[in-house]
Amino acid sequence: MLKQLLFDLETMDTLCNLNNYEGVTIQELNKYLKKHGSIYSSVFGEQFLFTDDKGYLVPNQTAVFGEENIKIDLLTQLNNWIDKSGSGGISKVFKGAFYVNQNGSNNSQNRIVCKMPIVAYTPNIKMPCHQMWLPNGHLFMPTFVVEIDVLSGQGSKLKTLDRKMRDIYFSHGVKLGWLIDPRPNFHAIYEYYLDEYDQIQCCNDNSWRNLGGRDVLPGFIFSACNIDGNPSFTLDEEIDHVCPQCYETIYSIEAWNSHCEMHQTQRALKRRPTKKAKFY
Repeated sequence: MLKQLLFDLETMDTLCNLNNYEGVTIQELNKYLKKHGSIYSSVFGEQFLFTDDKGYLVPNQTAVFGEENIKIDLLTQLNNWIDKSGSGGISKVFKGAFYVNQNGSNNSQNRIVCKMPIVAYTPNIKMPCHQMWLPNGHLFMPTFVVEIDVLSGQGSKLKTLDRKMRDIYFSHGVKLGWLIDPRPNFHAIYEYYLDEYDQIQCCNDNSWRNLGGRDVLPGFIFSACNIDGNPSFTLDEEIDHVCPQCYETIYSIEAWNSHCEMHQTQRALKRRPTKKAKFY
């Protein structure tokens, strides 16, 4: 069953449920990945460690450099807008899995299980249960979502997240979405929205810029240009960042980029064993 699980983790476009693989534990899965190297999915990218969210296997991915700054600033600005505008609603940073029901059906067989967005905003509205997302059994329906990841160069998730934005988020109630690449010298923001005909559009301008909330978050302005890690940073800029994999402290952006590439190379080598791996 472990062999089947590994195959499904590489090929399925939704999260796998561990309960469907009799006898396999998450400890066994992570032990195998540590020994033999990570696996790669066209949807979730490189997967080298998993956590269990009520049975669903959620891949742990190395945080993109600058992600924490973006999350903190965005959430702070969004909460300030909620308080000042009186619009209400809830903004959160999420982890784990959620599922949405297809075709207005409450049948569990018609559910799509996905990894949560990094940030989401849910207004104070009531919607039919079949249109809502269910993370951890709680109903909610965000109208604004944000994903933060690598959007260019090696390891780019742009195509995957573009499809997720269109086929999952906007198909289930989202009206405004941003894809953000916070890496110095690679800054980009892709904005998705609904036009006057309710058709999904992606703004042609993907430069690092301040963004408005359109009619989804009226009056909200995300001041991206004022965030630490803005485009004026250089590769030799001093930082103090701890690697989440080996806990080594890195002191420059250039060194951080090299350090991440080192881990990617190590995992790639593990994926190419000299002899056929055995499954236990």
